[in-house]
Amino acid sequence: MVTRENHQDDAPETLDADEIFWADLQPWLRSTGYELRRRYRPSWVPSWKQRKTSLFWWEFEDSLKAKHPSVMDAKRTVDGSSVMLKKVRVSDHPMEVELTKYLASELKDEKNHSPDLIDVLTVPEDHNMRILVFPLLRRFDDPEFDAVIELIEFLRQIIEGVQFLHHNRIAHRDIGVLNIMMDTSMYPDGFHPAAPSKTPDFREDAKHIPRNVAHPRYFLIDFGLAVRYEYAELQPRAVPVRGQDKTVPEFAAPGGMQNAYDPFPTDIYYLGNFIREHFFEGKDDKKAKLGLEFLRPLVEEMCSTDPSKRPDIDAVSEKFSVLAGGIPHSRMKARLKSKDEGMWESMKLGTTHAYRKLKYKDHE
Repeated sequence: MVTRENHQDDAPETLDADEIFWADLQPWLRSTGYELRRRYRPSWVPSWKQRKTSLFWWEFEDSLKAKHPSVMDAKRTVDGSSVMLKKVRVSDHPMEVELTKYLASELKDEKNHSPDLIDVLTVPEDHNMRILVFPLLRRFDDPEFDAVIELIEFLRQIIEGVQFLHHNRIAHRDIGVLNIMMDTSMYPDGFHPAAPSKTPDFREDAKHIPRNVAHPRYFLIDFGLAVRYEYAELQPRAVPVRGQDKTVPEFAAPGGMQNAYDPFPTDIYYLGNFIREHFFEGKDDKKAKLGLEFLRPLVEEMCSTDPSKRPDIDAVSEKFSVLAGGIPHSRMKARLKSKDEGMWESMKLGTTHAYRKLKYKDHE
């Protein structure tokens, strides 16, 4: 067992309870072909404690903690590729492993925007715990969208991904900013999984190429709350459960959390509200975007307080295609501006956008 005594709970040399879970599994994970970072290896001693140094502790790679209690980065020993490990307690999420395996088996369909599944491991002495192994992915909006066409393509892919799920009678039930990712194609030289702005060795800033060059693929992840129905089930019902979006109208109504509901219209709300909050209104550290008003009628329809008045995903896809198809080419190639940009910020971003267009004009 790994213990760290006589330290502050939030000190970098302290492994928290979730990290200790992974550190305890490290020898077994190595035997299965996956190597954790040195922070999680037996007898780890922080680099900044081993010798006198003028560097601060946060300048050392082994100071980086895992970002999510259920997820850990690792490397495959067979080829050195970066992967992500996710622990799943089957009794808590009984459908997640099988749904993830099913979706991974259907990746030949280009409309399937679920991630590949590299491996499924059963934790020794805990047959209720599985470790799912995925390729390394990256947050969908890091780096920021530069041109209008980039955001339109992102939305097209995510709508397509939800459409694939619904056509396969799968309701995600937790669509939102935390469960949308993209591949690593914008970073051909890689990045550090626990510090995405840094190179894999944690020594320099990671460099990326534009989206119009990389053409990243976007993914819907985390099927812990997802449910699947038979095609013959014409009136699907599910027990209400709250995901990351706490604003679902049907759950807020009196008795809403006690009444069975149809999860497919709720998925439409989740998707519409994600677009509304993240791009129309701005949320957390992200500013609202300008020039997207052509999508507002569709988004408002998707977010109707009455689930029966929301379009199904096929109607969403069709309406989105019509609306996006009506945008002039020059507008699609223009910079995606943010609300409340200051003059100097606007000039800087405009110059960077113009430089990228000139440098990568062959990809336009």
